[in-house]
Parts: sequence; structure tokens; C-alpha cells
Amino acid sequence: MILNLDGTSENDFAIGNLNDTYKLILAKNTSMDGNLTFTFPANDGDANQVLSTDGDGNLSWVDMSGGGGSSSAILTKSSNYTLTNTDIANYKYFHITTGSSANVTITLPQGSSAIENMEIVISKIDSGTKFVKIDRSGSDTIRGSASSIYAIQQFEEIRLIWNGSEYVLLGEPYRTVSALISNSGTPSISRQSCSWISSLTDIGTGNTTVNINTGVFLSAPYAFINATSTSGSINAELGDSGSTSSILARTKNVITNADADNDFMLSLHGPK
Repeated sequence: MILNLDGTSENDFAIGNLNDTYKLILAKNTSMDGNLTFTFPANDGDANQVLSTDGDGNLSWVDMSGGGGSSSAILTKSSNYTLTNTDIANYKYFHITTGSSANVTITLPQGSSAIENMEIVISKIDSGTKFVKIDRSGSDTIRGSASSIYAIQQFEEIRLIWNGSEYVLLGEPYRTVSALISNSGTPSISRQSCSWISSLTDIGTGNTTVNINTGVFLSAPYAFINATSTSGSINAELGDSGSTSSILARTKNVITNADADNDFMLSLHGPK
């Protein structure tokens, strides 16, 4: 093997065969404005592995489990975890188990070194009462906001890509939750679509503050309420415009216009 240091143009590096008929040429990008250094691994890797960079020029051999963004490979986690570019290259789907003790936080790769336009799909796969919190790194933003985004229901998927300047949320940007509240004196949750209610506050006959868990909505949701009384004399209404953290529900006797305890159904619709 002949090593030619002159190449075919300035600063190119060429490896030629014995008769110098053909060459393998490594050429620099003409737009480079500084040194570019790569540190190669200490071995030749295994079959079907490829070189992966950590964004700082350090190369390593990794298994390509189906081709990154087009892969069906799944990485499963049940505790706080920071995704790496190697994870994103090897997996598309990240299945998270939360349980009932604490939210699980998944931190996205730093945008300055993230793989652009590679879809990341993070799912809460269990029926536990806690959420999957998807957090940014440093000063990165998710859909233009510094706020985290949450998967709150079993099998809910959060789909994201890094577009070169921020993480973009793909798919449905809104969610709908609902609950049946029993109120015959002391309000309680009869059932809810997921664990979106943190608590109920009884503030007097017919008046209940529904407190919303952090992460359910990015901004104040739209609210829909109706009383479940069969007598026809009880009506339900909203006592305020609501916020991301709470909303006031009120039930009244439509004949006397007096507050009256009664069961009611509450549905909220707003941005994730």
C-alpha cells in the first residue's frame, strides 16, 4: 500500500494502491474555519457496528438497532434518565414505567449536539398514578417554552424532534381529561380519566375547587361542567375562568338559586 501525502488538492489525504491507479481520498470541507479533531476507538469494533460521535469528536463503535429514527427498537426505563445521542441513534421508542411513588424525569440531549430531525417517541406505559416528565437541557426550549412536557396517561406518547434550534412537539398538542366528582357534603373523586386531579377543596355548600396536578396543561384549559342530578332542579357552573393549577366548580338549585351540594362531571381541554 502506498501512502500519498500530496493528494489531488491542497490538504487532502490520499491512500493509493500499488500501481497508484486509484486512491482513497479524505478531503476537508472547504467551509471549515478551524481545526477538526476526531479521536478513534482503540479497537476495530464488532460486525455491523458503526462509528458514533458524542458531539465532541470522540468516536465509538455502537450497534445500529434498525437504523435510528426509522428503528422499531425500544429502550425501557423506570427511573430518572438523561437520553444520549447514542440512545437516539439506536432507538426510536422509549418506554417509561412510573408506578405510584414519584414522577420519572427523562432529560433530552443538549440541543447544541443533538441529532437533528430524528424522531424521539417517549411513552408512559404503565397505569400508575405518576407522570413521565420530559425535561430540556440547559437553555434549550420545547415548542418555544422553557416548560417541561408530561405524559400523564397510560400509553400516551410524546413525539419530539430537534430542528436545529429547539425541540418541536409532533402530533396532537392538546389533551382532554375528565372526572366525576361526588359531592354530598364532602367532595370526593368517583372516577377520573387519569390521575390529573391532585386534590379537592371544599369551600362551602355547592362550591368545590378542583386542584390540577402540575404538568397536565401548559396554559389554562377550556372547561365543561354539568350536574349529574336527575331531578332537573340542580345546575352546575364554573365559578371562575380557571388556570393550569385549579378551577372552581359550583352547583346550584335553579329554582331557589341557592348553592346546593351535588355530583358533577367536569371535563377540561387544553395544551399539553
